[in-house]
Parts: sequence; structure tokens; C-alpha cells
Amino acid sequence: MRHFDDSCASRSGAAASELAHRHDRDYFFTGADRGGRSPGPRHRGRLRRCGARISVMSTSRAGLLPRGAGGLMTSRRAADVGVSAALLGARDAGELTPVRRGVYLESERLARLSWIEMHRARALAVAEQRPGVVFAGITAAVLTGSPVVGREASDVVVLAASRSGRRRNGVVEIVRRPQAEFMRSADGATVTGLVDTLIEVSRSCPLLTALAMVDAALYVPRFGGEPYCTIGRLRAAFASMLPFPGSRRVAAVLDRATDRSETPLESLSRHRIEELGFPPPQLQFQVTRRTGAIAHLDFAWPEHAVWGEADGDGKYLGTARRRGDRRSVAEIVGAEKRREDEVRAATGWRCARWDWGQAWRTHELRDILIDAGLPRSTGRRING
Repeated sequence: MRHFDDSCASRSGAAASELAHRHDRDYFFTGADRGGRSPGPRHRGRLRRCGARISVMSTSRAGLLPRGAGGLMTSRRAADVGVSAALLGARDAGELTPVRRGVYLESERLARLSWIEMHRARALAVAEQRPGVVFAGITAAVLTGSPVVGREASDVVVLAASRSGRRRNGVVEIVRRPQAEFMRSADGATVTGLVDTLIEVSRSCPLLTALAMVDAALYVPRFGGEPYCTIGRLRAAFASMLPFPGSRRVAAVLDRATDRSETPLESLSRHRIEELGFPPPQLQFQVTRRTGAIAHLDFAWPEHAVWGEADGDGKYLGTARRRGDRRSVAEIVGAEKRREDEVRAATGWRCARWDWGQAWRTHELRDILIDAGLPRSTGRRING
């Protein structure tokens, strides 16, 4: 799961989990933390397929207990194999902490979890308590590996078993849609299909969170491949659900979504650019370099002779590594510098560059774009 947070800084389940790996798998977005440190590239382990498999560890009292998905230990499972005393002993010794009633995780491990890892653990704990539960919204997104930007969710979202929703004990139940599609996450949990997940996230989460997630699903890889969803599918599903509470929020996301945003940082940047009142950019603008190669600019304002690049060197290093590039870091950075020089020579434009921290600290991105010569209108333009 990839996440970036400013406060702390119809496909198969396998395809949905792959979405995050393909879209920006070299970045784990932990955000600028409370001390003001900016995030950087960080590879995280991929989701492991756990399903209902149970493993037995043997390093401590807790290590002797059987585990399910996400390494969770339950009172029920311990009783089934006759080790309830070991579980209670580990709990009383402080080795285990309850995630939910009767569901435990090692205390040391729990203390190290990011909010998004904690949300996943809570969801899997709910699955232990409620066999057959279907996860939805932000929880389905977390479990299937969609990139999550700027949203810290505590409540686990599930589909209601009845015709009405409710909120209770950290679980939000929402009314299920007729003909809704379901799929399996890498952890073996049942979740709503990608379209329903994206629409519910757009309805219930902040605009930025939803926009980055929808952009990731719509993205058409430049070097071949198909998107995981299309705007046509989303609009058709949206129209079939009308009217419903929060529909205007969904419409605001769909009106802004694009299939040309390569990374969540580009989605964040586009959101900030609109929020700050700058003119909308052209995305992935093509410029022919002196060598004949095509440069794709993240953002371009031809009428103002300005272009923008998000993420600086980190993106290019990650892209090169994914393609098996064996050049040194210095060689890759040098090549990007030459690319920028050639674009400047071909266009005569000024270049603005920013990273995650600068995009989050809105005033810094504002100053960068103004210094590059981009005009700004007054007032905030986002109303979604």
C-alpha cells in the first residue's frame, strides 16, 4: 500500500492489487511528518497472499500461537488447538495487544504500524469476527493496494447485511448496491469491485484522496498496457446509482479525473494548482528534443512559456530502475539534467520543479510557480 499524509506526513483481486505496484511501486508515501521532514523514495514489501492459511511461530509465548491473515491471533483459533493459556499469558505479559475483541497482534509490531497498516489490521480483525463480511470504500481500497493520499481513516467500512447502514464499534456499515461486484484481496478478504470502491471513496473521502485513487485506476501506461478502469465505466455506474447522498462529491471527482496522471504526486500537484488559482496545465505535453527523442512534460503552460516537473530526481531514478537501467545514480541524474536543458533549448520555456514536501506545503508550490512566471488568479477555485 502506498500512502502520503500531510498530518503525519470488473477486474480480479490480483489485478486490483497490482494497480498500486504498477502505478508507483517505488514510493511509499509516509508524508512530511510533524517534525517537518519531507518524504522520499522508499520501497516497501509487496502484499503477500495469506488467505486463510495459518502459520505457527516459535520464538516466544506469542510465537507459539497460530496465526491467520495479517499475522493476527484470535482467542477462537487458540482454543481450537488447545493453546488458550499461552494466548492469555502473552496478553497478560504485554506481548499481545487486542486489535479488536478477541483478536490480537504482537505489541511491538503494532506500535510500528503506520495508520494505513493499522487500518488493514483492523479490517482483517473485523473479518475474523464476521465471516463473510464484504469491505467497501476506503477499507476496500486499502486492502487491494490502491494508492491512498491524505486520508487517515479509523473506521472500517463494510457493506451492511440489512437495508440500512449504521456506525458501531469502529465499523461503518453502508447500504449495498444491487448487482454490486465483489472480488478477493491478496489477504483473502472479500471487497467491493473497483468501480464501486472508487465511487464510494469519491462519495465519502476528501476530494484529493479520491482524485489520486481514480487517476491511478484510469492511468494508461505510456509504454503499453491497459488501464484498470475507464471514465466511461465510472460515469455509467455513477448514473445508474443516481440519486444518492454525496453524488455531487462524486461528480466533482469524475469531472477532474484524468488518465494521464502518472503518479499520485501529479494528482496532488494538479489539485494544488487548481486550489491556488493557477491556470489548468496540459498534461504529458510532448516536446521533441535535439536528439529526436520525445520528452513528456508533467505539466505545461505553453501560453505562459512555463513547464513543471513533479518529484525531481526521485521519479526518474525509480523509472530507470524498473526498466532494468544499470547506470549509476549520477549518470541517471545527469541524463535528466541534459533532458531539461534540451527542452529549455527547444521551447525557450522556464522550468518549475517541486517534490512531495513542496506540494504539500502549498505556499512553497505557489512560490515556485510564481517564480517561474505563471500568473495566478485570486481566490480558491476548488469547490468539490
